[in-house]
Amino acid sequence: MYRYGGLAQRRRGATTSRTVRLIERDELKAKIDCGDSFKPVMVLSDFAYQAGHIPGSLNLNSLDQAQKLLDKDDEIVLYCSNVDCPASPSA
Repeated sequence: MYRYGGLAQRRRGATTSRTVRLIERDELKAKIDCGDSFKPVMVLSDFAYQAGHIPGSLNLNSLDQAQKLLDKDDEIVLYCSNVDCPASPSA
């Protein structure tokens, strides 16, 4: 996984889902601008998601929902609101 403060991303083909690499906001923006294929997942509440989120991102409320919408081979970016967001460590 990659992580920028509130962002984490699982590497394609990683041997374990616990592999984490921090990324900066600029790297995430570049991935979006280049049209890279990845699944952004906001880890905050439904309320926070409705207030604002990265276009196309998911807001998963259960493990069942995550298992249905995410595949082990997906490149996943987990994010919250900012570097100091309390949800960041649990992402």
